[in-house]
Amino acid sequence: MKKPQIVLTEQKISFAGNDYLGLSRDERLIEALYQSAKEYGISPTSSRWGLGWNTIFEEMEKNLTEFFGTEDATFFGIAFIGGLIYFSAMREKHDTVFCDATCHVNLFKGMSAAGYTVHKYRHLDVAHLEELLETHAVKNPIIATDGLWGISGEIPPILEISNLAKKYNAELLIDDAHGVFGVGCRGRGVAEHCGIKPEDATILGSMSKALGCNGGFLVGREELVDLFRSNEVTSGTSASAVPIIGACVKAMQIIKDEPELKDNLYKNAKRMRVALNSKGISTVDENSPIIGMVLKDEFEAAKLSEHLYKYDIAIPYFKYASEPRHELLRGIAKSCYTEQELLLFEKAIKEF
Repeated sequence: MKKPQIVLTEQKISFAGNDYLGLSRDERLIEALYQSAKEYGISPTSSRWGLGWNTIFEEMEKNLTEFFGTEDATFFGIAFIGGLIYFSAMREKHDTVFCDATCHVNLFKGMSAAGYTVHKYRHLDVAHLEELLETHAVKNPIIATDGLWGISGEIPPILEISNLAKKYNAELLIDDAHGVFGVGCRGRGVAEHCGIKPEDATILGSMSKALGCNGGFLVGREELVDLFRSNEVTSGTSASAVPIIGACVKAMQIIKDEPELKDNLYKNAKRMRVALNSKGISTVDENSPIIGMVLKDEFEAAKLSEHLYKYDIAIPYFKYASEPRHELLRGIAKSCYTEQELLLFEKAIKEF
């Protein structure tokens, strides 16, 4: 068995968190980070509007554009500011957002800061979304949704939502932080999985969920990405740590060269779901590295978490602010699990 990760000062195997492709401790990424630090320093010492721009930003954004098949991309230090970047940049021509009621908090923070009128539709309810679009007929609305839901692992009906965006002349934003690099046949995320074209949506993504790195990005049409890149939040008031960009570039190269990483991820996810379902524990979407376990109630969910802990498996139980179903326990699959670790998980579930 590989060296276990440190969780709360005790030796436990993490079946929670992120890092779906198991790259956060990959020596090649660590070496790339080290080499970038040697070449560029720890900090760019300035924002991109100042002296903080260098060629590694250009390389990163070119790689993202090519990977997602979009016209352009912009990279920034942390995905959480993606909502603020998007909504502040779009505010001149848009003032109303229709969004899923349980979208990620970064989107709500961005809408609020930029002063939008916000209409929330019921979670994953496309009919309610269209009802709101009809009732509040506005010019140039924005529709915002998560891609892969980070807690439950649900995938929304993105194709139907995209069709509504076209029908009502709306811009579509998909916060697919958890889906990019892990979902879709080429790893382009929920948009690819659901069959919408790259030009039909702006994708907000993260380097920290599947890739185990850090940083955020927006990809989409060139005229919009230009707005995002020139926005003061992106280029005027924040500086990305250059060494981590070197690691991100390396991680993208690795997943391109080693498609078996994603294959292993879904083999392991399927194996975990089979073990859970055999014990009568329901799971959410099968096309996800997130294993949303649905228990009888919140006490049963907490009980399962405590039970797994006795087997040195860490899946902490939380009541998430954005997830009203407190009976849900969030686990994940990783591509790097060993046979011993998977056998231990199966044994622990069988004996629950």
